[in-house]
Amino acid sequence: SYFNSADKEIDDVSNNLGIWTELAHEYWQAMRDLKNIDVPMTHEGYLKLYHLSDPVLNYDYILVDEAQDSNEVMADIVYSQKCKKVFVGDEDQKIYGCRGAISVFSENNRISKDAGFYHLTESFRFGQNIAKISNLILEKCKNKENSKDFIRGTRKEDQVSFVDKEFPYTVITRTNG
Repeated sequence: SYFNSADKEIDDVSNNLGIWTELAHEYWQAMRDLKNIDVPMTHEGYLKLYHLSDPVLNYDYILVDEAQDSNEVMADIVYSQKCKKVFVGDEDQKIYGCRGAISVFSENNRISKDAGFYHLTESFRFGQNIAKISNLILEKCKNKENSKDFIRGTRKEDQVSFVDKEFPYTVITRTNG
């Protein structure tokens, strides 16, 4: 939780869990010890070290793609920069809630209240037939009736293979559940 948070100290995230907080401190110290080969530094660990260094990125713009899968530590690094920021993503495609992903697009975020929000409604990946099916699903499942968010397919032809329901078939999906 600490690695994925914007917190500067383990104590801020641990809620005084006694021995567990002490062990977390010891483990974090061991991870940072370059001579300790028994406790490896993880990807989350070195990202947290980078975050703790209060990096200054000298860019005019930062674009965060798949922003719906950002966790607090990544978002805090971007939020703290003094440049224009562009967050691109789709809340309906968030798949990393199990890894601490937050909703950078929600009302509780640190994105400026005067930020512009735009919907991408065209896709070059499929044609209008698949777009129609997608819009039906959005309308029924997401209560987006008569929405400006409807999708338009710009590809000339759809490459679709339909399921023959006379034969057994399987649909494989992935959800946070």
